[in-house]
Amino acid sequence: MSSTLLHPATPSDIPTLASIGHDAFVTNPIDAHWFPLKSVYPQDYKQFFLDDFTLRFVTPGNLTIVVEITATKEIVAYATFVKHGANSQDFLNWNPDTLSMSMSQYKLKRTCLLKTSISGQTDRSACPETLSSYFEEATKTYHSHLQFPTSTSAATPPRPYLEVRALAVHQSHRHKRYAHQLIQWAQTMASKEGIPIFGDATSTAASLYRINGAIEIGRMKLEAKIVSVPGTEEEIKVEETEAVLMVWEGNNAHQT
Repeated sequence: MSSTLLHPATPSDIPTLASIGHDAFVTNPIDAHWFPLKSVYPQDYKQFFLDDFTLRFVTPGNLTIVVEITATKEIVAYATFVKHGANSQDFLNWNPDTLSMSMSQYKLKRTCLLKTSISGQTDRSACPETLSSYFEEATKTYHSHLQFPTSTSAATPPRPYLEVRALAVHQSHRHKRYAHQLIQWAQTMASKEGIPIFGDATSTAASLYRINGAIEIGRMKLEAKIVSVPGTEEEIKVEETEAVLMVWEGNNAHQT
């Protein structure tokens, strides 16, 4: 395996990250429920990744870490993280792109960037309701594991935690332990702060998390469904699948 460097991504990395993410998730069975019409509107699906990374770079609490091959400077993998439950300044400090900014400065930067970088068009490939309900249910499971009150707002949990939102490796660089490096980076950060890490995965991908010490805390079943293509008689069948919800905590976070 080539020598690598892990570091926060920069806005100039967005096209590369979007390409890696698109290629990694286009055949993901959970993703198929979130974007059931991606085969009909492939450009919309590609645009989602560009827009999503743009948002992450100006959203406190979000951080993207990349694996870069030292000799070539090529980015070959990334993971996106979200830190929950911190105060406003903690969020800003967690995201290097918003470091030393006040909340008013952050809001201005976010507004300016979104005006120029976000497509502004409806994503015809997506099912926003499915995306929203999926993460709401996942958050409930995370909170339940931490014994949060059921009335606790998902946006402001009383105890901070880290969430692995996405992890992807370039197709030409898989099976080289780059994903392991990203998980271990998160474990080190969480250990320093004394907080747990949560994440979701397909049944197949969950094995990577288990190898790195995660334990299963729940599953979410995504029922098979039929989605109509607007303006046509065509229908897309989305197969039933299951998401595995997992956690790393102090006594299991560094088992490998």
